[in-house]
This record gives sequence, structure tokens and C-alpha cells, in this order.
Amino acid sequence: MDVHAVILIQDIIGSFIGKLVIELNRKHPFLPTFRSFSMIHSFVMSVELEDISQMDNGTFSVSQTVRSEWRTIKENLIHIWTTTLELIAN
Repeated sequence: MDVHAVILIQDIIGSFIGKLVIELNRKHPFLPTFRSFSMIHSFVMSVELEDISQMDNGTFSVSQTVRSEWRTIKENLIHIWTTTLELIAN
């Protein structure tokens, strides 16, 4: 795991959990930990302010395009982790 990966993980989830994730990655380097964070980070960075609107009740909503993109990323992450865990189990 390179320095940029460590910084990315710590920026997203904080230093304590980041250390746990890094330790997990050291013990089990075949887990797609960094790849997962990288996909989520790329998605978040691609969302434009125009895609976010505040509702009357104070909550936020995103455009249908963003919802669709997130659904695709979520399905990809589920597939990646499912495949990896199946490989570990066998």
C-alpha cells in the first residue's frame, strides 16, 4: 500500500479506523480494501454541486444521475467483495 493510499484512507474514515484498515491490508493484502476506498473517493469527487439540492425539511437530495452512478458503484463493490470472499472461503 503506497503513501497516497494511506492518506486517502485516513482522509475518508479518520486516523484510528485508517490504521485498522491498513493493518487489515497488511495481514490480508488480497482484500480489495484500497480499491474499494478509491472507487468511493472517485465517485464522491465526481459529484457536482448542481447535482445536490436541499429539500424543504433540511435534508439533501441528489440527482437521478448521481443515484444511478452510485447504484452501479455499489453493485461493483458488492461483486468485488463477494468474489474475493468466495475465493478466500474455497
